[in-house]
Amino acid sequence: MSTFVHAVARVLCHSPAGHHPDAAAGRTLSSHSRGNMSRTLIRNAAVLSMDPAVGDFSRADILVDGDKIAAVAPGLAAQADDIVDGTDRIVMPGMVNAHIHTWEYQLRGIGADWVGSRDYHANLHKKLATYYTARDVYLGNLLGALNQLRNGTTTIVDWCHILRDAEMTDAAIDALETSGIRAVFARGTVKPPEREGAIPYYKLPFPREEIHRLRTGRLATDDGLVTLAMAILGPDWGEYDVAVHDIRLAREYGLINSAHTYGRKGKRVVEDGYPRLAKAGLLGPDHNIGHGNCFDDDELKLVLEAGCTITATNLTEMLNYEKPAMLGRLVKHGATPSLGTDCDPYFNSSMLWVMRHAFLHQRELDNRSLYAEGKWPAKTQHSTLTRDAIHWATLGGAKAFGLDKKTGSITPGKQADLVMVDTRGMNIFPANAGGTLGASFVAKSAPDGYTLFFMASGHSAAPGLYKSLPFDPAGDFTLVSMVTRSPFVILAGPSAKAATVQELVAQAKARPRSIDFGTGGVGTGMHLAAVLFQSSLDLQLTHIPYKGGNAPTMALMGGEVPYVFTSLAGNAMNLIQAGSVKPIAVTSIDRYPGLPDVPTVAETVLPGFDVSAWYALAGPKGLPPTVVRRLNETVAAVLRDPEAVSTLRKQAAAPWHTTPGQAQAFVAEDIQRWTKVIREENIVPEN
Repeated sequence: MSTFVHAVARVLCHSPAGHHPDAAAGRTLSSHSRGNMSRTLIRNAAVLSMDPAVGDFSRADILVDGDKIAAVAPGLAAQADDIVDGTDRIVMPGMVNAHIHTWEYQLRGIGADWVGSRDYHANLHKKLATYYTARDVYLGNLLGALNQLRNGTTTIVDWCHILRDAEMTDAAIDALETSGIRAVFARGTVKPPEREGAIPYYKLPFPREEIHRLRTGRLATDDGLVTLAMAILGPDWGEYDVAVHDIRLAREYGLINSAHTYGRKGKRVVEDGYPRLAKAGLLGPDHNIGHGNCFDDDELKLVLEAGCTITATNLTEMLNYEKPAMLGRLVKHGATPSLGTDCDPYFNSSMLWVMRHAFLHQRELDNRSLYAEGKWPAKTQHSTLTRDAIHWATLGGAKAFGLDKKTGSITPGKQADLVMVDTRGMNIFPANAGGTLGASFVAKSAPDGYTLFFMASGHSAAPGLYKSLPFDPAGDFTLVSMVTRSPFVILAGPSAKAATVQELVAQAKARPRSIDFGTGGVGTGMHLAAVLFQSSLDLQLTHIPYKGGNAPTMALMGGEVPYVFTSLAGNAMNLIQAGSVKPIAVTSIDRYPGLPDVPTVAETVLPGFDVSAWYALAGPKGLPPTVVRRLNETVAAVLRDPEAVSTLRKQAAAPWHTTPGQAQAFVAEDIQRWTKVIREENIVPEN
C-alpha cells in the first residue's frame, strides 16, 4: 500500500468521532467555489489521484485552469492567480455521496434506535414529512449540502423523496445551487399514509409534467453543477406498470433512474419485478439500485448483466437490515460499488464515516468467509484494501451516475473537485507510512540539536520506491552515527526441500519459478534482500508478499511457503530456538553471534553479499559540528553500556558506533545501492 493511501487509511481507521477532514484543517477545493479566478496552483502537496495513469505523489503540484485540472506533476513551472501551499497536506478527489436524502438533515439522530423501515416510514414519511413545507425542504437541502462540503464530499446524489409539488421541487434545487455543491438532483415522490378514497402512492406513476418542466427548463443541460435524475419507486415499492412507466419516462428524457431496492423475498410489491423488467429490456446502465443487499446471487447476476449499478449505504444496512451491504459481492462479479450516507435521522451523514465503515464491514465479512473455508488468515494479503474503499467513495459513485468523465479522480481535463487533508492533525497523526513523515519533519526543522531523527534502513529505499519525496534523503540530513545493525535470515519450513542455502540455490537453478518464498511485503528490507540475492545469483523465485514481519514466519510454519526472508528482530529468533523453523543462512558479511552455527550467504554461495537492517541517528542539514560531536559521544557511551548492549542483543541487534563521516558516507552509498536495485528490478510498492 502506498504512503498516500496509508495517510487516508489513517483518516478511515483512526479519526475519532466528530473529527472529519475539516477537523484536520482540511479544505474542500471544488472547482465551482473559486469564482472567476482563472488559474490556481497547489504546490508541494501529497497527491492521491485515484488515476493509475497519473499515479500518486508524495510531493507534487496541481494546476487548475478555470474549473478544470490542467496538470499534475512535481515542480510545475506555471503562473497562477492564486497559489495554495500544499505542504504537509494530502490532496485527493472530492468524495461522491451516491445516495443521500439531503432534506432530512435537520432530523439528524432522532431515529438511531428505530427498527428498520417499519419505524422509518411510520415516523418519517407518514408523520414528519407530511408537515414539511417548501421552506423546510430548502433549509434541509442547504444545510445538508453544506455539511457534505464541510466533510470532504463535493458531489451528492440528492435522492429527494419529500416532494409534493413544483414549489417544493424548486426549493430543493434552489438550496443545492446556493450551496455550491455538485449535485445530481434525483426528483422523487412522497409516500404519505393511505387515505380512504385516495390512490395509494405505490399505484401512482411519476408525474410527467414535473420531469418535462425541469428537463426543458432549469435542468435542461447535463453540463451544470446541478443535473437531473429520477428517484422512482421501482418494483420493490411500486406496482409493475408504475415501474415500467417511470423507467420509460426517464429514458424518454435521457435521465438516470434510481430505485430503492432491498430485494427481500416476500416483502416486495412485485416479487418478480426485476426479471420482468430485464426481459422487457428496461434495465441498463441508466438504472441505479439503492441498497440491493437482499438480492440472491441469481438476481444480482441478472441486474449486473443488464448493466445496472448498485449503491451501498452500509451504515443503514448494518444498523437495521438482515443482510450485509452490497460491497464485496459486487466486486466478485466484477462490478464497482458506490457508497451513500442515506439517512440523517439514523446518524451523521459523513462520507468519511461511511467509507471507513464500508472498509471495516467488508474486511469483517472477508475474514469470516476465510474462516468458514478453513483459509483464515489470508495467505498473502486481504482481498479488501483501504484503497478499495477510497475508490468506492470517489470513482465508484461518479461512475454510478455517469460523472466519471467529470469527477472522481485527479485527472487533467476533469473538474477540479478536490479535498485537502492536513496531515498534521492529531486525529490522523502520523499520516504517512514508512517513516517519511518523520523524515520530512526533521528535514524542515531548525538545526539546533533538539530535533533528531532515528533513521531506519527503509530510508534508503524510499527514493526508489516513490516518485517524489518532500526532502533530499541524503542531502537534507546530518548523520551523527550509525547505531545498530541486524542481519536478515533465510528460514526453511516444514515444506522446504533444501536443508542448506547451497541446496536451495541448486534447486532454484534446476527449476526456475518453482520455489516460493515469503517476505513481510513488497519494498520491505527483507524483500529487497531477497531480490538482491536472487538477481545476483540469476535465480527465478516466486515472491509471496505478506503484511508485516511476523506474518511470513507464521505462514512458513503452516506450510504455505517453504522459505522466507525475514528479520531476526521479530519472532524469528524464538521460532529458531524452539526448533520450529531452520535458519539456513544469514545475510550479513559475518556470522551473527546469536547464531554462530548458521553460515552467511557470503561464505556459501555469494562472496561479498552483505545486507542488514540498520538504524542511525541524524539531524537536519547544517547541524553544528559541536552538536554533532557531543551527540556522537553520547551514542558511543550508550553503546558501551552493558545493559544497553544486552537489551539490543535480545532484539537481535548489534551495536554499531561510527564517526559522523562514516555514517554519512554509508547512508549515501546505501541510498544509491537500493535505488539502483529497485529501478532495475521494477519494484513497485503495494497499494
